[in-house]
Amino acid sequence: MRVTAPKRRTSHSKKNKRRGHDALVPVNPTICSKCSEPVMPHRICSHCGFYRGRQMIAPLGRGCRNVEAGVRGLTESCTGIMMTLYRSWIGVAQ
Repeated sequence: MRVTAPKRRTSHSKKNKRRGHDALVPVNPTICSKCSEPVMPHRICSHCGFYRGRQMIAPLGRGCRNVEAGVRGLTESCTGIMMTLYRSWIGVAQ
């Protein structure tokens, strides 16, 4: 059984032409509709706790790093699936 091998080495220019569109594009943050803070797209605002017009977590406040307070502050509008995802994201056991 024969395995084919390249006949010639891939040149620098050929390699670079192939990789010409592989560059990473920076993601532009959006502005939160409630508190006007910059937020990454499709993420809960870490400043006010809103996502798509609903409050998902209790606001932690600026500079506060207490993760447990954010888990306990989940509102009723946040479904059980969202709560499970949030807890697994921050690494808190259920």
